[in-house]
Amino acid sequence: MRRPARKKVLFIRDFRGFTGGHQKVFDYYSHLVGSPEFEPILYLTPDSLRDQTNPWIAGGHQVLDSIPAPDIFFVAGLDWDILDKHGVEPGRRPVINLVQGLRHTDPRDPRFRFLEREAFRICVSQEVREALKATCRTKGSLLTIPNGIELPQHLSIPPANLRTGVFIGGWKQPALARELAQKLRQDSIPVDVCMDQVPRNDFLTRTAACQVAVMLPWTMEGFFLPALEAMALDTALVVPDCVGNRSFCLHAINCLMPEYQIMDLVAATKDLLNNTVLRSKLVKAGRTCATEHSLGQECCRWLEVLRSLESN
Repeated sequence: MRRPARKKVLFIRDFRGFTGGHQKVFDYYSHLVGSPEFEPILYLTPDSLRDQTNPWIAGGHQVLDSIPAPDIFFVAGLDWDILDKHGVEPGRRPVINLVQGLRHTDPRDPRFRFLEREAFRICVSQEVREALKATCRTKGSLLTIPNGIELPQHLSIPPANLRTGVFIGGWKQPALARELAQKLRQDSIPVDVCMDQVPRNDFLTRTAACQVAVMLPWTMEGFFLPALEAMALDTALVVPDCVGNRSFCLHAINCLMPEYQIMDLVAATKDLLNNTVLRSKLVKAGRTCATEHSLGQECCRWLEVLRSLESN
């Protein structure tokens, strides 16, 4: 008996530089590569970067020059605008909308107007789902699939005794990152400050080289993957509350969550550098947390969503 044709799932990206948001869309795309049921296809806008910072290009995936008529649409962020610009109307075809941030609930944000469009919405955290539900504007189902991560197999993670100093992920809070680095260096603490969105392997390698990682999110995030990546790398974590990290960042259990003030950040960082017992405790719990947020679990939930569309 001939196997049924694979359902085509269209992904749309305007790639102007690597971000955590692009990485997560790439993860959802990658979950379908090799699937006997679903075929991922990708449209990149003409202005998208087509270099090795683009994971689809780096992975040798085929890129479409025009938007076809798929069986299922996958959109995230401002992808709805791209469909509108090309005059593409999903019609009766299912639309999966991955919602990664809390900006969608702000009436001043362009993403807000998309909430009234019919879609099956996947939220990356329970906090995002609750925020969307509170708007009373969404049409379609709301489901939470917590973000999963997986470290590259070739990544070398040094043991604790070979790590030194502090890594600061500061591209979202540059002024605060610079001030924190300055105050730590005044006490002769080695500091590596990351002020730009760098290729993921570089980011992970630099994080893993340090004893402590201070990750500085925006004050409101939907999840904040860098915090979970630090846990997976066995790097003791300092990260302020950003709403979307509350479900997996637990103060004094797997990280320290100081107030978003410079002196609180300095104190928390020094505490971890000076307290080996606390650092080991947080690293151990962080590793467990990262394991519970695997890409395998994310993939299973994602496939369940697609199969549920088939049965409706």
